Amino acid sequence: MSIDIAELEREILGESPLEFQFWAQCKDEPSVPLPLWHEVLYGVETDFSWRYPVHLVVMIQGGVTDGSGKSRGAHLRKDGYQRDRDFANVAQTCGWVVYEFTKERLDDNSAIKLVKQFFEMKGRYPWDN
Repeated sequence: MSIDIAELEREILGESPLEFQFWAQCKDEPSVPLPLWHEVLYGVETDFSWRYPVHLVVMIQGGVTDGSGKSRGAHLRKDGYQRDRDFANVAQTCGWVVYEFTKERLDDNSAIKLVKQFFEMKGRYPWDN
């Protein structure tokens, strides 16, 4: 019996094609360790996180406007938007770096490039040790 790794990853990551896209980008970038997925920090379920020795959270903002001013997606509804801001403020106060990326930043690879740069910069400064 053979196991389809891509199918297994889709099952584990759930229904979000954007989260799967970012996961695949992390997997393809050797200098980026694989993140934890949907870890709960400070009462909020994150999309991706890395703990020791770094404290990094990535939130994928999948909600979009449909041109009429109405938004789709939990991150852009009033309660979801406020929850995300509150979480980012608490996490940053506690020493976490919080990146938020849209579909466009996944598509143009600037999200994974920034995460890669983050990991490459760690350890270059005395306060990082």
